[in-house]
Amino acid sequence: MRLDGHVDRFTMFSIHGWAADREHPGRTVGVEIVRNDRLVAVVPARGVRADLLNAGVVDARGAFWFNPFESLEYGENRFEVRFADTRALLPNGTSTLYYDTHSAARFAAEDPMTRSKERWQGAESEASLTWGSVMTGDTFIGALGAHVDLGTLRQGRILEVGPGYGRLLASLRAAGHTYRSYTGLDLSGDRVQKLSERFGDEHTRFVRGDAMTDQVEAECDLFVCSATFEHLYPSFVRTLQNVQRQLALGAWACVDFVQLDPEMLVSEAWFEAKDRGGAFVRVYARAELERLFTACGFEVAGVASVSPGRGPGGESIERILVCARNRGIPETIEVPLVSPAIELFALPVDERDDAGTLKKALRAHARRQAFRLWRLLQRLRNTGPIKPAVDRVRHLPAYQALKRHVSTRLLGHR
Repeated sequence: MRLDGHVDRFTMFSIHGWAADREHPGRTVGVEIVRNDRLVAVVPARGVRADLLNAGVVDARGAFWFNPFESLEYGENRFEVRFADTRALLPNGTSTLYYDTHSAARFAAEDPMTRSKERWQGAESEASLTWGSVMTGDTFIGALGAHVDLGTLRQGRILEVGPGYGRLLASLRAAGHTYRSYTGLDLSGDRVQKLSERFGDEHTRFVRGDAMTDQVEAECDLFVCSATFEHLYPSFVRTLQNVQRQLALGAWACVDFVQLDPEMLVSEAWFEAKDRGGAFVRVYARAELERLFTACGFEVAGVASVSPGRGPGGESIERILVCARNRGIPETIEVPLVSPAIELFALPVDERDDAGTLKKALRAHARRQAFRLWRLLQRLRNTGPIKPAVDRVRHLPAYQALKRHVSTRLLGHR
């Protein structure tokens, strides 16, 4: 073997570079990612390198991407990138990432990627949805239909976050699909009004997502979202976990994401230039999407590449569509950094709550959580390992005073 390579970029959302075996050009080289002397992952260097492809190289493979964000710990994170075969460091294969509460601000202050400026060039008109071209939802709905039988949804209830200008709903209707109820949540009040005027009827409604409390019907059968989840910082995990609570067991979640390479290996993120809105853009590799959907309680049924339209240069815009079924067993995923943008579905919706305002919903949610915590403490006190100790002190005046204080603070009574 004659291994060669280089690490081109180290950020909190992307370790990117290339690796190749000069003696065996067709062989895929493995790359080890090591953080603080512990092996984090082994990734294959088999992605297409755009610079080589543009230079006319026939076999332009050898690129690798890795997202270090989820492996970061607070403080100093010393990374090494090695060849898996020899454990030798790649050139420029060491870097230290510092992770704290100010990491997001530092990351946002970095220069936006040049590619992002080029891709967004010309997207000025409101009617031009993306990159100066009118997008459609036809390929999204078509690919969705390969897994979801829209004619046999149990309740016929559809929920969409970020309906935009209604392209998914328009394609759904144009294809002749019917539904019992459709709810579209959007952060723009003007857009909600325009969508209501265009599509609104007794079965279709649009509401402000940030003011939403009890307006979403429980037990939806289908959740759809396009061109929204990649803007949630630092990931879409919190939102997907909360969306899952709105879905019936066996219901479908179909979401698309930015796709930059045919094999869906790219994993990176950046902030757009401020003159373009400064939006956060997260690109997920297929393996990341499958793992995160599974951990949030879904079974991935299919991952497809769909094209909603063409860019200003006539190039096809590609997106990764994930179709997954709610299996109702979410795992616990820690999301170290959470911004208000992720809190669109922060509160579980319950039709029994008198939550006409967000403030009431917050209080109701806090009461439910406090009551659950209190019941858990009661069970632990009565049956847990601390029961003998509690039995010895439960009649002491100090214990009774503490019990009254905790009851008052948690439940507001007793």
